[in-house]
Amino acid sequence: MGTRLRKLKQMSSKLNDWYSIGGKRRLTDRRIDLITTYYVSWIKKTNKRILTIGKYTYTTDDRFKSIHLNDSDAWNLEIQDAREDDSGVYECQVNTEPKMSLEIQLNIIVVEAYISEGPMLYIKSGNPVNLTCHVKDQLGTVFLLWYYNGRVLDDDEKKRRDIHVFTDFRSTTISRLFFAKPKLSDSGKYSCQPSYAKPANITLQVLNGE
Repeated sequence: MGTRLRKLKQMSSKLNDWYSIGGKRRLTDRRIDLITTYYVSWIKKTNKRILTIGKYTYTTDDRFKSIHLNDSDAWNLEIQDAREDDSGVYECQVNTEPKMSLEIQLNIIVVEAYISEGPMLYIKSGNPVNLTCHVKDQLGTVFLLWYYNGRVLDDDEKKRRDIHVFTDFRSTTISRLFFAKPKLSDSGKYSCQPSYAKPANITLQVLNGE
């Protein structure tokens, strides 16, 4: 049996930590040189659940997928739409004798964003108003952008429309979109888009102040 194995890279028994953001696709990768007689299996040890065997998905959860290209030494477990309950210890196994394996701790970080005045806000023109976006992010938000009707609010547009943005990056990031004198033309859909999270949306309706 050993003569059929060209080379098997030594697999460390050390537990590796991987981090991923909820809702995003995460690809975990382990490189092993094998011929087709041997298979790499992925198992979630937390609940003793077999996910993939070779190129085939064993679990009924179709978010999990095994990826291996011919003549490649990369065996990948792909998780689509990763959720918080996907966190846990995963094991990559090779069906040699004795068995060789590697454990990986996968941690899914859930990033949530919401606008406290939303999802709909009615105001009178000329009255100052804030749109406040809150982002809970354990890894730290790297950037945050505001959108108006699907377009990024760049510096030129904010200056022209007398809109100001104040952002405080912490474990809970708070960003305020401030309208000094909102006009009827400021009505529309506003979105707060943090790094690694889905946007939070609000529809602003500016009414005639007279």
